[in-house]
Amino acid sequence: MKNYRPLIIKIGLIICILAILLLSYVLHEFSFQLAEEYPELSYMRLPMFILCMGVSLSTIIAIIFAFFALLNYEKNQIFTIKLYKNLKNISKSLYIAIIFEILIHIYSHINVPYPITNFFVKIVILFYFILSQIFLLIADIIYKGEKIKKDWDLTI
Repeated sequence: MKNYRPLIIKIGLIICILAILLLSYVLHEFSFQLAEEYPELSYMRLPMFILCMGVSLSTIIAIIFAFFALLNYEKNQIFTIKLYKNLKNISKSLYIAIIFEILIHIYSHINVPYPITNFFVKIVILFYFILSQIFLLIADIIYKGEKIKKDWDLTI
């Protein structure tokens, strides 16, 4: 019987990428609308948009690396350096997204007194940090498993 879990996860990853792209387009249109409604904040539109696109792009890159890791899993290449590198790259992409989120927090805190969005930015930073640590832990386990496999000439 065929395992459908990788197929379901692939579909989920593709849906996530499409949702992020759609939200990026909506964010672009929303930025113009907010600039018209609040002209005193219109100078923030472009820098915030660029920072938000950085978060979106970093997240999409992390999802693409997750797709590659899933392909390794499908080929039954679990304890390999390729899977280790893909998981490390997912974590690095999430760290880059965290940097963009921190810049969003700093920029909005400087320009807007007591922005409520900084609360949500902090939640996203925490979520991305925990997620990146989980992927680093899994990558480390895979790396150590591969190292033990080579040292002891085991079949895992």
